[in-house]
Amino acid sequence: MALGYAHLFALPNKTDSGNIAIPLHQFTFNTGGNAYSRIFSEPELLEFLTQELGVVTDVLDAAMDDLHTKGNATIANLDLSENEAAANGLEEVGVDY
Repeated sequence: MALGYAHLFALPNKTDSGNIAIPLHQFTFNTGGNAYSRIFSEPELLEFLTQELGVVTDVLDAAMDDLHTKGNATIANLDLSENEAAANGLEEVGVDY
């Protein structure tokens, strides 16, 4: 498993067919050498963070508060392998250093 951190960014809302705004968020996981990214609706992001990555409630609450108030958040010390990233629909993205 690769130990790394996640950056979460708020994106412009998507509007569904009923003209209801759906909050979207970009999740980017960085291991210091590789990065993986995916765009999630808020319910999908919450499920992914809790079910797949095992983020504990207090860390999740703080991250979501930052995401809602500041538009971004960081979660450190996450384990996610290359295979798990692919299985969860994350795509490898370039890393700037």
